Parts: sequence; structure tokens; C-alpha cells
Amino acid sequence: MAVSMGSALSSTTGQPIDHADVLRADCLALGLLYGAVPQIRRYAAVIDPGRHPAEALEVAHQVMCAVPYAHRQIAAAIGARHPSWSALVEAVANTAAALESGRHFAELPSEVGQPLPCGRLRFEIRGYLGSGGSADVMIARDRLLTAKLDAVAIKFSRLADTSGYARLREEAERSASARHACAVSVLDVGLASAGIGYIAFERVRGTPLTMHLAAESEFTPEHACCAVAELADAIAQVHAQGFAHGDITLANTLLDDDGRLRIVDFGVGGPATQDAREWDCACLAALLEVLLVGCAVPLASKHGKIEETRDAERLPRSLTLRAYAVRISRRTRHAPGDMRSYARDLRQAVERTRMMRLALVVLTALAVIATVGLLLGSASTA
Repeated sequence: MAVSMGSALSSTTGQPIDHADVLRADCLALGLLYGAVPQIRRYAAVIDPGRHPAEALEVAHQVMCAVPYAHRQIAAAIGARHPSWSALVEAVANTAAALESGRHFAELPSEVGQPLPCGRLRFEIRGYLGSGGSADVMIARDRLLTAKLDAVAIKFSRLADTSGYARLREEAERSASARHACAVSVLDVGLASAGIGYIAFERVRGTPLTMHLAAESEFTPEHACCAVAELADAIAQVHAQGFAHGDITLANTLLDDDGRLRIVDFGVGGPATQDAREWDCACLAALLEVLLVGCAVPLASKHGKIEETRDAERLPRSLTLRAYAVRISRRTRHAPGDMRSYARDLRQAVERTRMMRLALVVLTALAVIATVGLLLGSASTA
């Protein structure tokens, strides 16, 4: 069951939600329809964990399901913001972390890559990083290039048939086509064993945007616009190489320790047809809107066209950067163009608001000077 944004909530009436299945539908709709992430603050005003334990448990479960790992850290951040939810979220996070630590990787090799003169293989597996679909991502050491024990991420994919390895190599080629600061370097691709292939990447120090938003961290509008504009440049470079990403989502976008957005997982990409380029552009615009306003952004693909599944709310008439950027993103989702044009529009919005702030400061200073001049003139005549 899928519900529209807000239809499962009754905060306007002041009545609490009393059905866990309605909450489940709303949480799923956030991810499946809108590309957003469930957050405790979405429900905290209408759910009291003490009075509505089943409903609160469902929300906490959905929040933890939206993040791939580091559940205890996410729970700590949520608990600091919502003390009444702290114990429940911590319990759910502990369960998720236990399931994560209980994963069995006996079928995965302890090392992969080309043989080195020392007789060992290039990459030594050191630990678990995350999972998704039919792939597990492990932490590894690159014996050839660095002494660091955790500088590499190895994506192990289970290959269902003989064509699976060819698709894995195509994914590595698409990933390697983006030689940009927002991309992730590909180090190697190969077969680990029968039925298991791997791609070795540089390990990005950062977190997926799903985790960033689940912890209710926020971007400033200027940071969000500049970071997304830079990411648009990276995707434009991929398009110029003849490839499309095809799956630009919060889960596939990492926020690194320097505040830059990094794009990963080119597994469902393909040729950069016009429809594919427009889809990438519309998805990136939707991602920015989620970062700016935290609302659900519905997208649907029908007959190669990108459409909204519901009417967007009217924005307040505002001259702030947030309002400018949301208008640009909504216009782009309705009529997507190319990535470079989208990046240019975002940078122009940032520059426009900077100039407006500067003009406001100058006008304020002139007004203060004029007022002081009038007061001094009045004092001298008196």
C-alpha cells in the first residue's frame, strides 16, 4: 500500500496515529515514491512512544532499515534530538547491529587481486562495510599502493550466470569514466571465485545521505547547492563519456569528510541516451530538493518521460537561496535538461543571493550613516 505525503498523518487534527500498518505504508512511500528517508521528527508530534509503543516501534524499525550500517551512531544522534525516543531507538539499533555483525562471509575470500612478488594477492580483506541487493562491501588493504589497513572498499557481487561478470566489468567501466573529485576511483575488477566477482574502489571517508538525513543532520542551502552543482559536473562528465548513472539516490550519494558529495554504484546504468541523461538530471534535482526542504519528492517514469505523482506544494514567495534553488529543482524535474545547465543555474542562484545579501548590508550601512548624519545635523543646529 502506498500513501501520498501526509495522508497517513493526522497532526492537523491533533489526534495520534493508531495503526502501525498506516505508518509502515507512509515510511515505505517516503523511500519508494519520494526518494526521502523516514525521520523521527516526521512523527514525533503525533506519536508518544510511551502511549503508542507499536506505532513508535514501527517508525524506529523503518528508520533503521533506511540506513545500511552504523545503526548505534544514528540512534545516538536521534536520541540527543528526541530524548523520549532514545531507549526505543537504541534497542532497535542494537538489534540491527547484532544482525549486521552476525552476517556470514565464509564464502568470500580473504584476499583478491593480482599476485604480488611476495606471493600474496594485492587486496587483503580487513572487515565489513555494508550490504545492498546481491552485493557486500568489505574494507580492504591495498598491499601494492599503501600501508593503510582500510584504504580500499571491495564490492563483492554474486554472479547469477555467465553474463554476470560482463555486467560487472561494464559497471566498473562506467564508474571509471568519471575522473572527477566527486567520483570514486576504480582500482581493479575481477573474479574472486566461481560465482563471485569484485570491484575494488578507493574507500570514501564519509556517510551515505540516507544516514545523514536519518540522523536529522541538515545542509545549509549554500552548501547543498554548491555540492550538488559540483556533483552535476561529475555526472555531466560521465554523460560525455557515453554512460548514464541511472540510479542517483540518497543511498548512492556519499557526503565525505570534506563536505563534498561523491557518487557511487553505477550497477544499473547504461548508455547515455537522451532519456537516460534527463532521468539522471531529474533525480539529482529531486535529491537537492530533499536536502533543502526535507519533503517527499515524487518521481515517476512513464513512456520515457518524467512526471510527478502528485501536485507540489506552492512555495512561499521568498528571495532566499532555499526558495530559488527549490524552484530551479522543481522546474528541472518537470522539464529536465542537461547537467551542466542545471549546475550553472544553481551557481547563479548562489551568486545572486550573495549579491543580494551584500546589497542589503550596503543599504543598511548607508541608512545608518544617513541617520547618524541627520542626528548630528539636528544636534549642531540646536
